[in-house]
Amino acid sequence: MRRSFLALATLSLLGIVFVPAKGQETRPNILIIVTDDQRAGGASYSVMPKTMQLFRSEGSHFTRGFTTTPTCCPARSSIFSGKYAHNTGVRMNSHGANLNLSRTIQAVLKGQGYQTALSGKYLNEVDGAPPHFDHYAKLSALAGKGGEPGYFDVPFLLTGRSEEQIISQYSTTFIGEQAVGFLDEFEASDETPWFMYVAPLAPHRPYEPEARYASAPVPPFRANAAFLESDLSDKPAYILRPGFHKPRSYARSVRATQLRMLMSVDDQVDAIFSKMTALQEENTLAFFLSDNGLLWGEHGIVNKLVPYRESIRVPLFMRWPGHIGVGTRTDIAATIDLAPTIYDALGLSPYTTDGRSLLAPTGRTRILIEQWQAVPDWSGSWRPGSMYVELSTGEREFYNLVGDPQQLRNLLGNRRNDDDPRIVPRFSRLLRGDRSCAGATCP
Repeated sequence: MRRSFLALATLSLLGIVFVPAKGQETRPNILIIVTDDQRAGGASYSVMPKTMQLFRSEGSHFTRGFTTTPTCCPARSSIFSGKYAHNTGVRMNSHGANLNLSRTIQAVLKGQGYQTALSGKYLNEVDGAPPHFDHYAKLSALAGKGGEPGYFDVPFLLTGRSEEQIISQYSTTFIGEQAVGFLDEFEASDETPWFMYVAPLAPHRPYEPEARYASAPVPPFRANAAFLESDLSDKPAYILRPGFHKPRSYARSVRATQLRMLMSVDDQVDAIFSKMTALQEENTLAFFLSDNGLLWGEHGIVNKLVPYRESIRVPLFMRWPGHIGVGTRTDIAATIDLAPTIYDALGLSPYTTDGRSLLAPTGRTRILIEQWQAVPDWSGSWRPGSMYVELSTGEREFYNLVGDPQQLRNLLGNRRNDDDPRIVPRFSRLLRGDRSCAGATCP
């Protein structure tokens, strides 16, 4: 894709060294690793030293990385397609069949001659072989049907099989080993590039760490001001529902167990990259991210689905040795950006995406977050310094993130008008347009 001299100069200043694919002898391999319910931040990263070495020390770290819908299936559909949930039609976990699979990374790359593979979680409640993947070890689609597949004695659908097979091995380890095996499969046609999507269930519930990490030490817990927030009178009514809140002991237990589960993910990321090194697969554009975050007791909640930073902020890393710079990037990035980034790297424009290529500064001033699952529908606009949210109940939230980064004081929910921001009507108009945006009109 053509870039102006000014754009190239800007990229150089940011340390991004992008070489257009059309000038390369070979197309890059593509690797996406997606965890489940991993929140962004220090504790989550500290238990994954090998992953952080690969992606944080040797790639780009997007410190303003977002999920555009903090729910499993809608978020993954946005990763596959590069589109907001209101354009994929996948608004809830039960809507996976609505995704237009012909407009996904796997379909486009397979159509370009790539070898393709999936290891791990696909889309909730979507049974059968995952289309456009040559190789797969697909985790059971039970999640969302009243049960969770878990981590031991888990059903997987393996390449070419008509029936799921129960795997007794710890599922995170099995998913990693299958991914390593797919790399060997790719090596048989080494001249052909590959795309692999690796998606462990971890650290999603049920919270079951691998035996060797069951008692592993984790970073000490330090409660912030939002932890078990006592005054929720400014929050929407659904936040106050009985049963929506969890006790301190549960929140701390979930945190510790999730961190231990991520230790197993770290091992498997390391195994995958060790195999890639052995096979000399250096020309690989790789991403590491989560589909959404999770609250660990902030505002009394242990959940996602809510428009609070621990739910909507996600780990988001990218590496492509020799092609992108190493370091921190503060431009706003999101789950909808992976597909357009991959297409940009290959010089393709197969369909219109809502996201933006991460091979250049995104230029965003805001990002749309939207949600339809299990709580009142809401949509929100996050921008540096503020978060504005509208709920289907008519309730609204506005947080000044400069003075209140933990979203303790909803300026539109405190029964006062004298402190309401004057810019709210403008934000409301922008949000109304964002909710129906498509392509270039999207934030």
